[in-house]
Amino acid sequence: MKTAKVDVVTFKKEFTSQYGTLYSFEVKFNNGDTGLYNSKTKEQSKFIVGVEVEYELETKTNDRGSWNVVKPVVAQKSFGGGGFKAAPKNENSIIAQSSIKASVELICAGKIDIKDLLTTAEKIMSWVKEKGKQE
Repeated sequence: MKTAKVDVVTFKKEFTSQYGTLYSFEVKFNNGDTGLYNSKTKEQSKFIVGVEVEYELETKTNDRGSWNVVKPVVAQKSFGGGGFKAAPKNENSIIAQSSIKASVELICAGKIDIKDLLTTAEKIMSWVKEKGKQE
């Protein structure tokens, strides 16, 4: 990864690729680096004259020769880590809902009587919360 100020951006050509219409620009930096940048829009906004940017410079080669390609460095979004954690109030609500649903399914299966709906749901809730504490 490199950092430099953009000195010149020159539109070179418009072409069709497997990704649709692309617009090719030559980008020159104040450190002497030069390379081609392909954008999906003719008004590209990744390399602006006078603005310091982070970029990668890669040399491409084929049977017609070699050339430099510049790519902007996109900052990775931080997701904090640890995955999703429900707020305790929401967690209790989710446990209650799933416990009621499980109790209704037991009623539908003929395993318990409808009068035992809340008692069974409370037993399931207690069991789930106790198992959660053990982890």
